Amino acid sequence: MKKGEEEMIIFVAEDDDNESIVVGLDQAVINSYPKFQFSKEAAAAGSSNVNTTCSICLCEYRELEMLRMMPECRHYFHVSCIDAWLKLNGSCPICRNSPLPTPLSTPLSEVVPLSQYAADRRRRR
Repeated sequence: MKKGEEEMIIFVAEDDDNESIVVGLDQAVINSYPKFQFSKEAAAAGSSNVNTTCSICLCEYRELEMLRMMPECRHYFHVSCIDAWLKLNGSCPICRNSPLPTPLSTPLSEVVPLSQYAADRRRRR
């Protein structure tokens, strides 16, 4: 790779039948997430617990490199890494927090604790 060229990261998602499944976000939504330039000095001044490595590609952030932040959880990544990730996955790669409902999400109000379900079954007998 020549100096100044950006590395491309491509993620491929497949189900059991080897068919591609895309449950990610639209580019307009991804672009609405905040971007900022990484600064080692600002990171050191902020906290001793600051992440300096992208959790997607596992590379250290370089000075003035552009990062994108997830708005809800405030985790941040290389712009190219998180953009590619979010096109295929609608959630944060670290905490799985999702700004949009996922196809498998169930509202907490609809979740019935198993202990309550078992008690109801015993009463019916």
